[in-house]
Amino acid sequence: MLVEQVDGWLSWVTVAANVVMVVGFVVAVRWAKGVTKDKLLPGEKWIRGMWSQWGLLAGLVVAVVATMGSLFYSEVAGYVPCKLCWFQRIFMYAQVPMMALAVGNKDKKVAPYVMTLSGIGGVIALYHYLLQRGWVSEITECSVVGYSASCADNFGVTWGYITIPMMALSAFVLMGVIMAGVMMSQRGKDRG
Repeated sequence: MLVEQVDGWLSWVTVAANVVMVVGFVVAVRWAKGVTKDKLLPGEKWIRGMWSQWGLLAGLVVAVVATMGSLFYSEVAGYVPCKLCWFQRIFMYAQVPMMALAVGNKDKKVAPYVMTLSGIGGVIALYHYLLQRGWVSEITECSVVGYSASCADNFGVTWGYITIPMMALSAFVLMGVIMAGVMMSQRGKDRG
């Protein structure tokens, strides 16, 4: 019962992250293109301000929720992580202390490092998702190794597309979008 409840909650969080990613990406692209304040979309000024003020904390929340979600699946639900899961964990878990230190020090210069970790983790998560969906072939290194599961094993699909690797991919991309906003907010202050 607990597993289904947490899975449902994390699925809703994933959908929300997907929506925030799309909106954030649009805002980031418009900001990067230099769209002036008089041509902002409704809510765009607010989003830019939120990135500037709360971007680091938002990144920390995403990293903590992703980390806790992965630990829940392995330690409570009993899902054995595969080799690709472990690599994704490495790239997400490292972001928790980085983001905690950045929040504590109000250090927005952490953004490129977080984006790098998220980019690598995101590529791994994307491959893992495509593998689970049967859209790419499993590489030999992903077959069952020791006590780990096969990377192609799927522990369930919610709403036709949400799997654990999709949750991870969503977290990595959301971290990248948030950090892009943090970087742009910092550049704006450096110019002004």
